[in-house]
Amino acid sequence: MASIVRETKMLTYRTRRSFLADSARTVTLAALPAVLAACVQSGASAGQPAKVDLTKVNRKLLVWSDNNVGRKAQVERWTKTYANLPAEMTDVGSGGQGSDAIAKFLAAVASGDVADLVRFDRFQIGSYTHRGAFTTLDQYQKADKYDLKRFVESAIEETHSLDRKLYGIPNSTDNRPFFWNKMHFREIGVDPEKPPATWDQLKEYALKLNRQTGTGYSRMGYTYRPGLSGSSLTYIQGFLNGAEFTSKDGKKAQLNHPKVIESMQWVYELLESQGGTQKHEEFQKTFGSNENHPLFAQQMAMTVSTQGLLGTIARYKPDFDFGIGANPARKAGDQSATWSGGFAWIVPKGVKNPEVSWELIKELVSEASFLHGYEAEKTQGGNPAYLPGMSAQPAIDKVAYEKFKTGVPAVDKGILWAVDYMKQSRFRPVSPAGVELYDGANTAWNAVLAKQKSVKQAYDDVNAIAQSALDQAYASAGAK
Repeated sequence: MASIVRETKMLTYRTRRSFLADSARTVTLAALPAVLAACVQSGASAGQPAKVDLTKVNRKLLVWSDNNVGRKAQVERWTKTYANLPAEMTDVGSGGQGSDAIAKFLAAVASGDVADLVRFDRFQIGSYTHRGAFTTLDQYQKADKYDLKRFVESAIEETHSLDRKLYGIPNSTDNRPFFWNKMHFREIGVDPEKPPATWDQLKEYALKLNRQTGTGYSRMGYTYRPGLSGSSLTYIQGFLNGAEFTSKDGKKAQLNHPKVIESMQWVYELLESQGGTQKHEEFQKTFGSNENHPLFAQQMAMTVSTQGLLGTIARYKPDFDFGIGANPARKAGDQSATWSGGFAWIVPKGVKNPEVSWELIKELVSEASFLHGYEAEKTQGGNPAYLPGMSAQPAIDKVAYEKFKTGVPAVDKGILWAVDYMKQSRFRPVSPAGVELYDGANTAWNAVLAKQKSVKQAYDDVNAIAQSALDQAYASAGAK
């Protein structure tokens, strides 16, 4: 493997520590596919594996994840059970979104210097399976008859790729409900228990709730900040409008689908009618967090955010009079929609004992392990109103939200509503161009906000980049 790395212009052989420290600066994604392809032969075989006896394997395991108290506690719990297989968790930044966030992971796979288990953005799995970055898990799942139906359907779908093989097991998920300030609704004489049902009603409420000063805003009727990025906004508005971001066969990028353009044009015009995109961007820079969240600070009346905002409410503003509900539909009669992200445990290609990694995955996504991790988070945080995230397993979530009630009735009721809202959740298309689609939506929307390009031109431009990535991926697959 070292000779392969030396032969590439962008990689040089180095020790484990210096390689990981410098790889993000020295590796480009364009240089990686050929190197990764050379690694495909390593790792587990495609046959039915024999059941591993964990007491007979003696080695240290390395887990790459973010520095999360709960996950660290889960890993330590494994180590206490299997002293012969101690696991150490390290954060190398492999869990983020976008191409830059996983440069170190890809460089490590290319060098053959990989962790036994990695927390990986599910949406990005489809972008790297065709490059040989992961070990398939089908053989272990089938041998154990491991039931995948325990997971939210959208979450398990994202762990597959175009070849329909299993490349990861979900360890978290989320969704994006609609939040509103009930006090503000009473101010304009509308039912505080009912959010706007359609885009037209959302605009009507937003304009009534909007407040401006001579230089800017004192309150925005509606904003997607700080809960959504340009990409998140593009996906949720597109799904609400019935858009699909790739063609059915997956070979055509559709970031510039007419329904996407219509959706983002509508958002742009709404922001303009509230005071303009430039004032919007300046105002959102004043937003605080935690106890100074803009919803508490009366800087916004309506917004979209992940269900995690409920935890912020419970901890910092338990008396806040808020509503949580479905996102307004495009028009009357249409169904609401949201979308879910989240992460998965994946096994890199080239790992020494993939069968052990599989056993570690099963442990980390078990109910007992999740509850242990949640308990550690609550204890260390010293917060009586602690609210866990979503596990991507509804059965576990219901147990967790009963065990870890915040004591704030609206929050405890709201999180159960959010779990049920997963039934209307969509997932971003599994695609070799997943990264280009996600990064491209951000790039396009930022250009629109800055008035550098029209909505159509901005999304046309980034779609061309995503299409090029798709063409290359399918051409590469056809050549094999």
